Amino acid sequence: MNNKTRQLTLSALFVAMGVVLPMVFHSIPDAGKIFLPMHLPVLLGAMLVSWPWALGIGVLCPLLSFVVTGGAMPPVAPMPMLQIMVVELPVYALVASLVYPKLRKWNYWGALIALVAAMAAGRVAAGGMAWVLSGPMGLKIPNGTPLQYIAAAIVTGLPGIAAQLVIIPAAVALIQRARAPKAQ
Repeated sequence: MNNKTRQLTLSALFVAMGVVLPMVFHSIPDAGKIFLPMHLPVLLGAMLVSWPWALGIGVLCPLLSFVVTGGAMPPVAPMPMLQIMVVELPVYALVASLVYPKLRKWNYWGALIALVAAMAAGRVAAGGMAWVLSGPMGLKIPNGTPLQYIAAAIVTGLPGIAAQLVIIPAAVALIQRARAPKAQ
């Protein structure tokens, strides 16, 4: 399979996971906020494709989820989660896809470092978007100020963040090991 076909196939797989996985979690009250199911395929996919494809995964997951669920997830109002996630997730994806290739030789640890960098950058972007929405646009942000929103999102999402920190580097390391040429 050529590289472009491989990138397209992986991207489509991770976008599909980014739409379906949240549907499963959101069938349980507040499970989406706690386990962050859309973040997992975005971050994992970003480490396996190049940055333009990763950016596409990050943008398409929340937008397609919104369309497929008839506007239910992520919501636009009263809490502007779609608007925040359309900025946050592409930043996660972009940072992970740019940082991980430079650290790939460290395998698991490289993936973990890239993941932490992406998570930090994505949260800053989410805070920035929350500020834009609450300040200049005057929308009501969950939990008060943008900083309070980010702090609450991190605390509420700790189980999901922990799962990402365990699952993603391990999955990337296993996939990279499986891709490596076999010694004869």
